[in-house]
Amino acid sequence: MSAGDNLGLMDEATGSIVIPQNVTKIGEGAFSNLEGLKTIVIPGTVKEIGVNAFSNNKTLEKVIIQDGVEIIGWYAFKDCNNLQSVEMADSVQGIGVGAFYYCRNLKNINLSNNIKVLNDDVFDGCESLKEITLPENLESINSGSLAGGGLTYLKIPKSVTYIAPTFCFGRGDFNEIDTSENEHYKFENGFLLTTDNKTICYISPSKLKNTDTFAIPEGVEVFSYSISSYTNIKKLILPSTLAKLLENVWMGLPSSIEQVEVTSGNTNLIADNENKILYNKDNVLILCYSKEENIIIKEGIVSVKDEALAAATRAKKITFPDSLEFLGYRAFGRITTGLNIVLGKKVNRIEGSVIDHNDIGKLGNVSISPENERYVIENNILYSKDRKTLEKVFYYINGEFTVESNVEKISENAFQGQGKMTNIVLPDNLKEIGTSAFGRCSALTKIRIPSKINSIAGNCFGTCRNLSVIEIDKKEGSISGAPWGCPYGLRAVKWK
Repeated sequence: MSAGDNLGLMDEATGSIVIPQNVTKIGEGAFSNLEGLKTIVIPGTVKEIGVNAFSNNKTLEKVIIQDGVEIIGWYAFKDCNNLQSVEMADSVQGIGVGAFYYCRNLKNINLSNNIKVLNDDVFDGCESLKEITLPENLESINSGSLAGGGLTYLKIPKSVTYIAPTFCFGRGDFNEIDTSENEHYKFENGFLLTTDNKTICYISPSKLKNTDTFAIPEGVEVFSYSISSYTNIKKLILPSTLAKLLENVWMGLPSSIEQVEVTSGNTNLIADNENKILYNKDNVLILCYSKEENIIIKEGIVSVKDEALAAATRAKKITFPDSLEFLGYRAFGRITTGLNIVLGKKVNRIEGSVIDHNDIGKLGNVSISPENERYVIENNILYSKDRKTLEKVFYYINGEFTVESNVEKISENAFQGQGKMTNIVLPDNLKEIGTSAFGRCSALTKIRIPSKINSIAGNCFGTCRNLSVIEIDKKEGSISGAPWGCPYGLRAVKWK
């Protein structure tokens, strides 16, 4: 039996909820957006806390997870801004992605010693978390898991074999990282590195502040650490050993970079200081650091990496060559406002997340060669050539948006980050909606899905924190995956 159908269990005088002893799971979104909740005690009879189970509860202050609970689901306590304390029994074996995402006032939490993976974004945004003891059996510290920014000390257990270079997104200010018991990592001279010196996982701010030149140490083969906030850096020196630069998402180089030097002997990276671009032997554009207004990327570049345009700080127009085939994740990240983009005839893949939700609205006009066989762009909306698939909206929508009647598919991330879109009218011919198609559409409160729909991706409505009604003109259960990431859970889904 799962909890959530009956929300009348809250004692309004104390703001507490009693979970019945016969409940074994707290369902997806069961208690999300609940007003007045202050304390929750989850008994050991509950084995699993579902996805978004308590997300967006603005008054929740204390959570007690008793012995017997095993799983805390994805985003279970996301955006519980007033949550201050979490008591967790050692029976907990797994904590899902973003479970405590942006719990800004979380100060105290004890982690179960049976946690082996600190998942992505678990404590991202937990800025009041000043100290934490990592579980003695922990094996993996994943991307963004400790990205609150308030930690100054960290002890790495001997059991840890993997630390993501993006584990704190460069937000930490660690005075000390104790690696004395761990044979895989070391902390010396302000760098947290693998013991073979090949990968940097953390750099003390003192190494990056008050200098105009940053040199990645010789021996490093992989650099995926974010130094994007250090705009004092004008010159970047890359070692001969460096094979991979910025291979993970959510990292970047400073927008202030004006010069790149690649040490002799490096056979993978090429700094073209005439055209002001850094690329690799596979012709992947890593960074354009030109300060010109009109930039023409040279022929031969076939792909664009994350935030590759971030240092083109004066650009008003960037024209990509006909050789370009692929625009990847956040290829248009951290761009200048009003930037116009011209794409060529060979582009055959553009990621739906080509622009981050924070940068929606910054793009000026986006155009593509009429000879392109894969895409067409009209009114800053990217479509498949036959216009049956809406791929991406490149401008910020204010109010209502109507999808063209001939569209049969809305692609992954197509409307992600459209925080001011209050309503969307979907066409009767729509058959498919992709992953995160409406992610972070925070102004949406209601959406109607037409009857021809036959596929809705699992996280279609992820982080739509105000979407309380999803009307589907279909028989109940005829589309799998409900509620498709909606924080309100199944309470929001209204079948025909």
